[in-house]
Amino acid sequence: MNYNELVKLLHENSDEKYNRFNAAIVNSSVPTMGVRLPTVRKIAKSVTVDEALSYPVHEHLEVDAIVGIVLSSAKLPFEEKSALLTKFAQTIENWSVCDCNTVKVPKAERKQYFQFFKSMLPSAMPFVCRYGVVNLLANYLDDEYINAVFDSLQTIVTYGHYYVDMAVAWLV
Repeated sequence: MNYNELVKLLHENSDEKYNRFNAAIVNSSVPTMGVRLPTVRKIAKSVTVDEALSYPVHEHLEVDAIVGIVLSSAKLPFEEKSALLTKFAQTIENWSVCDCNTVKVPKAERKQYFQFFKSMLPSAMPFVCRYGVVNLLANYLDDEYINAVFDSLQTIVTYGHYYVDMAVAWLV
């Protein structure tokens, strides 16, 4: 689906009342369209990785979310997917796009992804750090990793940033 088709489809599924509500709670400079997350997720299923990578960043919050959903759910080798996720994480500028894009980590790649998400925690970019935290929260709060997750929190350099602190609070 090209960008113009995507934007048209999103507009067709927008709700002005929800848009006002969402814009107020997301605290983003990126314009919102008012499309609810279940619909955004459904639309994302019809977008390919190549299409997602062609979309402009920060024109619409819902498009940014779709890019993240597509990349986070893509069935790609770890090296390729982690490179794409690294670039994506650096574009995140709000909690909504960050939190709706957790990766479902394959069992065979748990160690690699743990190191990958852990490596995001010392980032000076708060939403890169938050992306690492929410993915650790979604995938690693089990007996095997819980101590390593808590140890990794010591590497965070953006404590004091509200959205980092809140993600860590949810994790602990």
